[in-house]
Amino acid sequence: MMQANFTSHLNSAARRGARGGRRLLTVGSIAVMAVLLAGCFGDGTYSVGNGSGQVPAGTYRSTGGSGCYWARLSDLTGSFSSVIANNFLSGPDVVTVLSSDAGFESDGCGTWDLLPSTGPEVTSFGDGGYAIGIDIAPGTYSAPGGEYCYWEQYSDFLGTSASLISIGANPGQQTVQLASNAKRFLVQGCGTWTKS
Repeated sequence: MMQANFTSHLNSAARRGARGGRRLLTVGSIAVMAVLLAGCFGDGTYSVGNGSGQVPAGTYRSTGGSGCYWARLSDLTGSFSSVIANNFLSGPDVVTVLSSDAGFESDGCGTWDLLPSTGPEVTSFGDGGYAIGIDIAPGTYSAPGGEYCYWEQYSDFLGTSASLISIGANPGQQTVQLASNAKRFLVQGCGTWTKS
């Protein structure tokens, strides 16, 4: 099953390479390893490490999807107790995979790439999880809200409750000042957020 995931990922990577300028030198385990070591992978369950067929530790950003699920795993047994942190959302997200994690699972999140150190710092955005100071600019944001609107600020990208700074969940107008120590802003169902 793992080999099937890698073969599917390799084919997907080859298609992206044809469009995005990535060059795969060979078809096989070397090409798969090159893709994963470059920090580019898609759906599947991966062990964490630096070998062939593994996801290296690092901070990753997804291209997103309408039903994106990811999980950091303490083992690869598939049990609920193995989930260190997880999320289910619409839109992109950002997560740090630690070298102490046994695995990482992704479904419907699109492609994961290593988070760059700089970015566009946009001032208007919709659903998703964003890196503050890279994906979105720091500051105060407002959104019209919605019946199932909620938002969360985190001090890192680990996705754990220990990293949670603040949370809001109500249907009306939203105005949020991003905390000075916030790294990740997660928003769902609130409409378009715009910097004041």
